[in-house]
Amino acid sequence: MFDTATPISQMKLLFINSFFAPNVRGGAEGSVAKIAQGLQNRGHQVRVMATVDGSSQRDIATAEGVEVSQIPIRNLFWPSSVKPQPAWKRFLWHLIDVYNPAMGHEVGRVLDEYRPEVVFCHNLSGFSIATWRALSRRGIPFLQVLHDYYHLCPKTTLYHDGKNCREMCSSCRLLRLPHRYLSSSASAAVGVSSAVLQRHLDEGYFSGVRVRSAVYNARTVEETIRKPYNESSVFSIGFIGKVSREKGIEVLIRGFVEL
Repeated sequence: MFDTATPISQMKLLFINSFFAPNVRGGAEGSVAKIAQGLQNRGHQVRVMATVDGSSQRDIATAEGVEVSQIPIRNLFWPSSVKPQPAWKRFLWHLIDVYNPAMGHEVGRVLDEYRPEVVFCHNLSGFSIATWRALSRRGIPFLQVLHDYYHLCPKTTLYHDGKNCREMCSSCRLLRLPHRYLSSSASAAVGVSSAVLQRHLDEGYFSGVRVRSAVYNARTVEETIRKPYNESSVFSIGFIGKVSREKGIEVLIRGFVEL
């Protein structure tokens, strides 16, 4: 993924993501691991910060060959827990997660101890945007990578009643006012797709941020598994992702049936 032959000056880098190995929930964790490993292989000093269960102790571990600051979550529950939570408790969790000063304090402790030169923020659910405030107060440049719609919608999906939300609902707009306001403190904003990035820009996020770009998945399909298509051959399409309605699987299947 990275050219390890190119000589570069070493930098002290920090990645912040809701989860990290062995607590993997989605594609963001894999992406963070690959980029962190690649930069570490190029000679940079790299650390990842991720949440762990609130009953755990703050600790430094090693996962995927990278040093990890494990931060016990300061909220009603840890989202990675398999235990189902009642609706009222999930609502309060999201309310606290709008801006969680306790988690901001924990992030600040790691920043003061590790003293990174650049920070890569990925999914901040659990950390909250108190992370942005902690970085801004210390004058540390940071890049926000947008994997989903967390900064627009507490559920991260912009999906309700079986359809995509064309506009932010009033509750999301209210709960995300601090996100839009503080987003301008980022040094750069990167979307994993043009659509994700543009949706944030259309809502007034990252105003005044000079670097705003879409960077697509760096993984490539091996040429050996590509085969020429002809009408008599079987055409197969694979899906990798969470099996849920907001991912559009039903739309995909209906399209296949119609064809």
